Amino acid sequence: MAQGEMDEEALRRWALCRLSPSRVGVGDKVVVLTGGSGGNEVDRKWGHVKEVVKKRLAVVQCKTTNHKAYPLSYTEFDCVVPLSCCFSLAHGDSREEFIFHCIERHYRLKEQLGEGLGDNDEIFLNVARHLVGYCQSLLVFSGYRQKTFANVFCRHFSTTRAYWLQASKLPSPRIDSAVMYPLPGSVVFAGGVDDHPSVGSPLKTAVSYDSLTGEWIKLPSMNIRRHGCCGVAHRGRLYVFGGAHAEVASTRTITEEVENGLPFYEYLDVCGASDQGAGAAGPGWVQGAREHLDIDTMDRIFASCGVVGGKIVLAGGEIPRASSSVRNRYTFEYRLHTVFEVVRECESFDPETEEWGVIPSMADARVGAAYCTWNGRLVVAGGRNEHKQTLSTVEVFDGEKWTRMPDLNQGRFHASMTVWNGVLTVIGGSFEENQDVFSPGKVPTVVFTDKVEQFSTKENKWVICHKLRMPVSYHACVAASLNVSQF
Repeated sequence: MAQGEMDEEALRRWALCRLSPSRVGVGDKVVVLTGGSGGNEVDRKWGHVKEVVKKRLAVVQCKTTNHKAYPLSYTEFDCVVPLSCCFSLAHGDSREEFIFHCIERHYRLKEQLGEGLGDNDEIFLNVARHLVGYCQSLLVFSGYRQKTFANVFCRHFSTTRAYWLQASKLPSPRIDSAVMYPLPGSVVFAGGVDDHPSVGSPLKTAVSYDSLTGEWIKLPSMNIRRHGCCGVAHRGRLYVFGGAHAEVASTRTITEEVENGLPFYEYLDVCGASDQGAGAAGPGWVQGAREHLDIDTMDRIFASCGVVGGKIVLAGGEIPRASSSVRNRYTFEYRLHTVFEVVRECESFDPETEEWGVIPSMADARVGAAYCTWNGRLVVAGGRNEHKQTLSTVEVFDGEKWTRMPDLNQGRFHASMTVWNGVLTVIGGSFEENQDVFSPGKVPTVVFTDKVEQFSTKENKWVICHKLRMPVSYHACVAASLNVSQF
């Protein structure tokens, strides 16, 4: 079909019912989904709008991924589709509606429920809206096992596809980074280290992965390198806190560096209207205000964080105490002269006022715990305490107090936690065998685990899911629950 041409019959057949009007323009990054069966060859393809014709049609320069090719490569072609078939990748509501359509099509809701609910497409899309949280794929990014890997494993939500698949690899290996979820189907990694901290290089780069396109996008780099940082996405901003600041070329203390410009946190505005799609961002990272910081308790490494009641909560972690030079945290000399204290203290940060407040402490001091938000609460599991013992305890913060949950079946350090299809899920990590048994001259053996545990609300306990066992035992991996386009 020639560019800009489409007969009325094709226009009617391909057009989609939309909950909100398509608001794409020339240059916008979109994903395409057509109605009926005539446009299957362009369904779920993505690209940029080259031209809008008569406010009805869009000429899209689509990309399709060349499978089994590494590094990633794409084949481009032009297609003409109704404007209603184009979903902007830069807007959260447009991305959500694309997911609704994919779910409706996967379950054939119109075919299954049409007799009782009529022929109104909006009804079936709203039914799909309530299924979004139960139609997510489980993705596990990177991880360490004698070396740092760039692999990404994916597990489909459907029981008919009960096996792990390989997804698009990270542009480069990365562990111990801040992980944030700015838009539906999007995850951002900032900072971290490219290998074991004793030999690797700390990072200040940031990248995002779009599960609707399978694409990795490079974001602006942070102001300083941060290893062991944590982060959240909140109201259009990415916040990254703490970590080992490993780039300052001086021998000043942390307090001196903060007073002279070393930020404990920094943030990046995510441009919802940008043509770069999910994870696209503004000019650069902005250093956070420092006048409210208490340096003695705020320089945290491997802390847990999440948004509870509109405020960002930081819990636990490790704080460098004696001889806290930030010149280089990866040399033997630094480790030899620095005392690290594992803490239970917690703080809350109000993004509106940029003020910090003290909140109740956890029952256990812990560092390197698995954490995520679940039903508006911050859940923290495992980690290592001040005695270097691997923990199996779990705590949850509701905005006012910490409450104990049932313990994990297996204590884990540097594991990852996510809410997969409504269920708390813990993946990976490591533990020490016989850590409670004293044996002179014998160092406990570190064991990497491939076991996956899920929390059963019905039984009020953690259950080991043998059918979900990871194909590789990873330490410091990242588990994420994302809706993917290929249902």
